[in-house]
Amino acid sequence: MKDSPITVATYGGVSYYLLQKLEIEDVRLVYAPALGIGNFGGQTDNWMWPRHTGHFGFYRAYVAPDGSSRPYARDNVPYRPKNWLRIAAESARMGILLNFSCGAV
Repeated sequence: MKDSPITVATYGGVSYYLLQKLEIEDVRLVYAPALGIGNFGGQTDNWMWPRHTGHFGFYRAYVAPDGSSRPYARDNVPYRPKNWLRIAAESARMGILLNFSCGAV
């Protein structure tokens, strides 16, 4: 089964956490940017800064109607997690600490 709990030791075994993980097998590409997003004037951005190459994509995860993971099937439904990162509808106010990071794997 792809949905299983795992135990993780932290701080050299001082603390242990029981994590629930779900391996989703049906992930579909929703959007990939056009090639021109990184090519200005017909010249490819060649690792020079500032770099504007649009290395991103949007994906949607699908699961069985009962919420369990399974490979692609026509009746799979979009995955609805209990918690997710919400995007603010209004801009940040002065005095609010903002922290944003992104990276590649």
